Amino acid sequence: MNKFLIIAIFAAALIIGGAVMYVKTGATPGPVAPPVDTTACATGDQCIVVDTNCGFCCDYLAINANHEQSFNQSFDKKCSRYSGEFCKCFDLSSYPSCVEGQCQLIKWPD
Repeated sequence: MNKFLIIAIFAAALIIGGAVMYVKTGATPGPVAPPVDTTACATGDQCIVVDTNCGFCCDYLAINANHEQSFNQSFDKKCSRYSGEFCKCFDLSSYPSCVEGQCQLIKWPD
């Protein structure tokens, strides 16, 4: 009976410890995958830049502005528990544009 009680206490401590670590670590790092093909565009569509990294570390992607709300919902869901570092990154070396049916980041001319 004593062995069973010790095992049960050990298992409970392990479960509680895992739950505490899960809460402290928050969301997993890495890019947020868009919920649909957000890069497709047609003539006249506006392309915008989004950061796919929960820490805003210049992991930029050009998407069709029509999909901004669905991307933001996906981003918020993935990153809602993120508690890691935030970058101070401002990469202005390119701009979003619709090229051959795809939103792309285009380098500024020299």
